[in-house]
Amino acid sequence: EYYFCFEGPIIDLWRRRGVLDPTRPIYHLEPLTYWRHRLEEIVTPNLPPLERVCRIQSVLVDVLTNYQRDVAAEQNEAWLAQARAFLDADIEQPLYVEAIARKLGLSHETFRKKFVRLTGVSPYRHRLTRVIDHACRLVHEGRLTNKEIAERLSFSDEFHFSRRFKQVTGRSPAQFRALLRPH
Repeated sequence: EYYFCFEGPIIDLWRRRGVLDPTRPIYHLEPLTYWRHRLEEIVTPNLPPLERVCRIQSVLVDVLTNYQRDVAAEQNEAWLAQARAFLDADIEQPLYVEAIARKLGLSHETFRKKFVRLTGVSPYRHRLTRVIDHACRLVHEGRLTNKEIAERLSFSDEFHFSRRFKQVTGRSPAQFRALLRPH
């Protein structure tokens, strides 16, 4: 473990600009061998003071850049897991994306844009895919008609269900059923 305490005009400037945050004084860095080597370069004996300061600043910039990127990635992963959990819940109930956005503390549009940025698909498309996955299981079970599945999954009618099913799977529910029958 290395402990560094910083003071001076450069560090004060970084604090005022929000680059360094005294409320987060500890950084866990990986890969360890890379960062150990970078830190050992700073504490090299007989290093001229100006070069030492420059190396410290260089390492700090790299630490902060990498750390902030990792923290943002972790926050996005946690947010996305929560958003997906909300979208995947109660698959047989109608979807209200506005309500999910509010649960996550965002406007509908901000939620939609963030979800698209992180996944490449809209929340509606994500949900539709999950609903059609569930529909495939129901078709495979063979106990319900297309009309009953459409009603159960909150489609406006059997034709709407069929169009969406084909949009996602590339086959109509009837074609999908035919594939399931033994030859």
